[in-house]
Amino acid sequence: AKLVLKAKVYNALLVVAGGLFWVLALNNIVSGRAPQDGGIAIFLFPFFAGVTGFMLLAGKQKTSCFIKTHFLLVAFGVFFSVVGFVGGAIGNDPNDPDAFNLTFLIIMALVWAALGAVVTLVAWQFRNALLEEISSAAVAADSSAA
Repeated sequence: AKLVLKAKVYNALLVVAGGLFWVLALNNIVSGRAPQDGGIAIFLFPFFAGVTGFMLLAGKQKTSCFIKTHFLLVAFGVFFSVVGFVGGAIGNDPNDPDAFNLTFLIIMALVWAALGAVVTLVAWQFRNALLEEISSAAVAADSSAA
């Protein structure tokens, strides 16, 4: 029950953060502030990781493949988000008045890295619990059929 609560929290965090940063990336592109903002692709990963997590929590698509896909979306989503912010910091031109704030980019990279480590750990625990659950259900089904 405690793991389910943690899973609800981390999936909500992924949906909200992924969605928010995706909208910000879209705004950067549309406004011309960052016409090639990679966040438009990067933040889809954490967003859909959270969506797939909620699907698993609702009992939908509880297959080994879907469970593993959810975990990969979490891990890659967090990793790509950190890399995106680090890349933005490295490519930042401090002489450009329209450049992103370097401090913001560094702080976001650190926040995504720290929270991402925790979220990925809980996602791994959630993955293992779900795989054990479907494995136990399969063993029970085989036992009752025999």
